[in-house]
Amino acid sequence: MIHTLTRLVTVTAVLAGCCFTVAPQQAVAEEPLVWHDDYFTAYREAEQQHKQLFIFFRDEQDSEAADSYELTVLTDETLQKPLREMVLAVIPVDYSIHETQERLMDYEAFQHQQNRQGIAIVDLVESGSPLHSKVVSAHPFTRGRHLTASSTKTVLELPRGTITQRSLIYAARINPYKPAGAQGEATPDLLNFSHKHCGTMCSWNSMHHSSFGGMEIVANNGESATIVDTAKSFIRMWQGSPPHWSILTGRHAKFGMDMKRAPSGHWYATGVFTN
Repeated sequence: MIHTLTRLVTVTAVLAGCCFTVAPQQAVAEEPLVWHDDYFTAYREAEQQHKQLFIFFRDEQDSEAADSYELTVLTDETLQKPLREMVLAVIPVDYSIHETQERLMDYEAFQHQQNRQGIAIVDLVESGSPLHSKVVSAHPFTRGRHLTASSTKTVLELPRGTITQRSLIYAARINPYKPAGAQGEATPDLLNFSHKHCGTMCSWNSMHHSSFGGMEIVANNGESATIVDTAKSFIRMWQGSPPHWSILTGRHAKFGMDMKRAPSGHWYATGVFTN
């Protein structure tokens, strides 16, 4: 089943004691966005069309915030183009798989959603890619609140990458100072390099620089409430260090960023930049 997030609004006016209805003016517009309400139907369509799957997990126990997000954010003019490039779904947070009655949220893939209302993105662009079928963005909302249109647009326009890479890039791009180093091209080789160095630091349980020939920043930190909160904490740490911040705010043509959780519970992050 599919539905749209558009609602026809009529205006009832009272003038000189008379009540009448003013219909909205007809205008030539694009077809409304199509929103699936079944996860697997949306998943199959995204896989067939080689697209990312955008999911809004809706919680009826927090319906006021859910309605606000649907009606004021997902209909925002600035989001229509990036949303059209994805397959879209609105499903309840307690969505269960018909055959097994298992909750989708209980699957490890959605662990970073934390059983909460919010948005997630599944990458189904390239069948042979390591990213295929992976949840690459998870943004659980605080109860009674939701992301703004601007923050949602940032999520939609992130470069392809893992959930840790995209979370760290997202945190940099929504920082009030908009560090220029995270605005360039995130290349697969630099994303992979940052991923490998994070893995090395985790295995040694020690923060250190790599042999990268360009500009590099590293950090380690404890775990925060969500994966995005952890990413934001790294950006704040780099912001508090002038040498690191000068690299992150510098203009670089290409970059890569990643973070990884060590068995000890500590997180390690790496950013590499080059022209």
